[in-house]
Amino acid sequence: MNRKLLIKASIRYLPCIIGAVAVALGLVALLGNLFGMSAGESIAYIGIPIMGGGMGAGAVPISKVFENALNIPSETILSRLVPAVALGNAFAIVFGGLLNRLGKAFPKLTGNGQLVISKDDSLNEEKKS
Repeated sequence: MNRKLLIKASIRYLPCIIGAVAVALGLVALLGNLFGMSAGESIAYIGIPIMGGGMGAGAVPISKVFENALNIPSETILSRLVPAVALGNAFAIVFGGLLNRLGKAFPKLTGNGQLVISKDDSLNEEKKS
């Protein structure tokens, strides 16, 4: 891909991604309070493992870190992380399918394969022979 295009796209996407992560963790903290968990506990045991990449990249490594920091067996910590990660994965699959259906119903919302809509010809992919 064109380097200028990637830089221009990342400048636009990074604030959105950082904002989305902050809002998601805030909602996890808020909903955790509604269900009797502290904000830190709900973020640590629900939000971060889901955003960390599911079981392999989120829950298992976090359980090892928590085991060393809290002196609690990792199996006990995993027993709290696994249900949240499993439900998070299931919701991600369902909502991903719904967003796919929305994109097919309203193609105008998808960008039609263009990463950045721009009139700048320097962002077009260079053809190499």
